[in-house]
Amino acid sequence: MKTGMQAAINTIGSVALAFAQWLISVVLVRMDGFETAGIFSLAMSIGNIFSSIAYYNLRNFRITDVNGEFTQRQYLTASLMATVVSLIAFCAYIVPAGGYTTEERVAIAIYLLYLFCNNASETIYAYVQFKGRLEFNGYSNVIRGFFAFVSFIITFWLTRSLLQALLAMAFSDILVVLLFDVPVYKRVTGEKIAFFGDDFKGVIRLLKKCFPIMLGITLPICITAMPRRTIQLQLGEEQLGAFSSVFTITVLISVIVPMISYAFLPELAKQWNEGDWKRMRRSMFICYGGVTLFMLLAMAAVALLGRPIMRLIFGEEILSYFQLLYWAIAASCLYALTLVGNGVLTSMRKNGAVAAAIITALVLMVFSINGFVEEFGIYGGAYAMIASYFVQDAIQAAVIFTGLRKRNN
Repeated sequence: MKTGMQAAINTIGSVALAFAQWLISVVLVRMDGFETAGIFSLAMSIGNIFSSIAYYNLRNFRITDVNGEFTQRQYLTASLMATVVSLIAFCAYIVPAGGYTTEERVAIAIYLLYLFCNNASETIYAYVQFKGRLEFNGYSNVIRGFFAFVSFIITFWLTRSLLQALLAMAFSDILVVLLFDVPVYKRVTGEKIAFFGDDFKGVIRLLKKCFPIMLGITLPICITAMPRRTIQLQLGEEQLGAFSSVFTITVLISVIVPMISYAFLPELAKQWNEGDWKRMRRSMFICYGGVTLFMLLAMAAVALLGRPIMRLIFGEEILSYFQLLYWAIAASCLYALTLVGNGVLTSMRKNGAVAAAIITALVLMVFSINGFVEEFGIYGGAYAMIASYFVQDAIQAAVIFTGLRKRNN
């Protein structure tokens, strides 16, 4: 199967998985109001931070390891170790952390379990993609998204318990990993899933190499989570629910774009190694130009159809926050550009630049978010995100341009 078709199937799967979570958020608003949706959103945002530590961005590094620098067993071992560290970090955070109710703490913990299952699937399919079968990741995500939505909604409808619904969703994901993902891995690769056994120093070296790019995905999620946490503390869960509901409309932007670009990361890495600057520039133009075009089309669609669609999805009450949707689209597209930039810099093996760009953006968020929310309410959360992501994109672009110019001379 050609790369383009594999990328299309993988993108459809990623959209289906993200759409399932988005649809849960929408249905929760209809079934139980903004407050419950706010707790669900809080679980997503905080859980995603620790999930990204476990993910460690090993997938991007794996699929661009065209020279076979590390063995598959070392990648699996590194992933397991990152998950353990993530779990320890989560416990160290959630136990003493203030400002959370018991329900919120448990909801975050269960949602993190669900995300760990997704990470396990991503780790499995990194090697499957390396073997040239990216489409299976798409199939898995469609199955995972379907059962996550069905199990969550049915359980919530029967029990009216958010925690029981989250448990059902996590359990459905475990079953998909065991009954679909693992058999696919064995069939495509001809190998069993195994940990340790190879040079352990290589595992440590791999973790050190990927640490900067792990920060490149973890810290942006912190940037996304900080406005939600600040809104919760300053304005309450109902306002958090409204903010999160508007932003869920744009979530597919930050899912579709990276998934398309990820399919071409092995080619970008090869083009960089071979010095094929013409093709590499064309690949990057497609990625960056595609995001920009997507943003413009999304803005036009909101202007034409935004109000009736928001009314249909969330009800009349959400229309008082309609203008926030434009800022949410801008923030989501800028975030998508940071993910594309991370992928390009990883292909160029400029992992330190990935970390430097996001640390700068995070510092900006830390020092601006409280003032933005105090001054502009929930709109301030969007403004702070836009400013932070714009700074990160600018730094990434400067490093990429400088690197290409140096190698081209």
